[in-house]
Amino acid sequence: VSQSRYQSEEVELQVNGLHLKRSVFSMTVANSRQFGSDAIIAANAKIDDGILDIVVINEFPWYLTPILVGRMFLGSLHKSRYYETFQSKQFLIKTRKDLVSQMDGDPYHFSEELTISVLPLKLKLIVP
Repeated sequence: VSQSRYQSEEVELQVNGLHLKRSVFSMTVANSRQFGSDAIIAANAKIDDGILDIVVINEFPWYLTPILVGRMFLGSLHKSRYYETFQSKQFLIKTRKDLVSQMDGDPYHFSEELTISVLPLKLKLIVP
């Protein structure tokens, strides 16, 4: 979807005692630095620190889309004035309408509130 048709959404974010309202183009909760294809979304995220990073891409002029995408692949998106990041073990996201999102690549709808938290040491691996 082109950004010229994509509408930013008004959301409220509660994190670390802060209550923030934003017109958000994109919001990502990350436990690691990058998406697939080496696109770096959360430059300071560490997969083993027990903390989640929430990345907010605030509303921006549509003509900056190629620049921001390029910065994501160059690892400098976090230097953009439209980029904000927060770290915490828990976040609350509030909205007034039904939003479509993804959780690990699967579609997910939520409205009103979504609480996201980390459960440390819950993933068990068997390594041969």
